[in-house]
Amino acid sequence: MQENAIAYFQRSSIRYSKGDVQELLEKELNCAGPLLAVIVNGIDSLGGMRYGFDKGSRKRSIEFMKSYMNLSEPVAEFVYMIVRNGIVHQGMPKVGVEFGVIYDRPEKGQVYYKSYDWIYINVVEFAHTYLEAIDQIAKEPEKHIHHYPRLEANDRRAFEHARVAIEEYSGVIRYGSSRAPRDPSYDLNISIELPSEDE
Repeated sequence: MQENAIAYFQRSSIRYSKGDVQELLEKELNCAGPLLAVIVNGIDSLGGMRYGFDKGSRKRSIEFMKSYMNLSEPVAEFVYMIVRNGIVHQGMPKVGVEFGVIYDRPEKGQVYYKSYDWIYINVVEFAHTYLEAIDQIAKEPEKHIHHYPRLEANDRRAFEHARVAIEEYSGVIRYGSSRAPRDPSYDLNISIELPSEDE
């Protein structure tokens, strides 16, 4: 079971999430949203791999940020409730948040600033904190990674219904969403494999 969890970590966190964050940092986009979205999604996933996907997104994400990104309880709660939930459910962070990118990193490690009624997030530093957490885990994944997500019957059903409904495409598909599929050294499928019917 742990072998499956570590294999999933290699595909999902190293090859997919970390790869995307690195590429977005290299491109130095003049917007922070894409980078922030990948990171909050990755935190949720890593929390599941560490503490269990059955623990609930909030609990596992906050625990992960406290343990691996050195955030205090109030800041981890803020990132989950205001930033992550805002992005996932409302398209942008909720009340009182400004975010941006500072690529030259004048204050390495300084992720958060506050000013009157606002909290400002330097998403570049947040990204580096996230990458450091992944690298820490990657050194000894067997100590940190214990769980992987399982497909449910509804997942299989949705996939099969879509596969029937979508027409075949005979052209060439150029990958454009993740560094992982484009990098020849990343030879693993990044999605969760559908288990056979007899599993």
